[in-house]
Amino acid sequence: MCVKGTRSTFTLAGVGALKTLSELNKKDRKMVNHATIKIISDLETLVLAYELSKSKPGYMTPGVTPETLDGMTLAKLGKLSEQLQAGKFKFSPSGRVWIPKPGKVEKRPLGI
Repeated sequence: MCVKGTRSTFTLAGVGALKTLSELNKKDRKMVNHATIKIISDLETLVLAYELSKSKPGYMTPGVTPETLDGMTLAKLGKLSEQLQAGKFKFSPSGRVWIPKPGKVEKRPLGI
């Protein structure tokens, strides 16, 4: 475990739940997943997402906000989990750039 402020080892029950949902959705594309936010907001799922993405260089580059993943702590992930479960999480705005279309003068928007 490499999240700052913890020495715990997490079981990854959320991963199993996501895998089960994925399998069910492959069988029935019209299935509605009412409990997805519970799985995504689970602390163990958030820790796993952090562990899988922390080594990618793009996540250490500031975007619209100066915050990056290198300052992540278990306390921050816990707060994020609570906000997601309560429906109070506020997504930060994306940056928008305009990139040229291949072979045309027109440009198209790209959210970063």
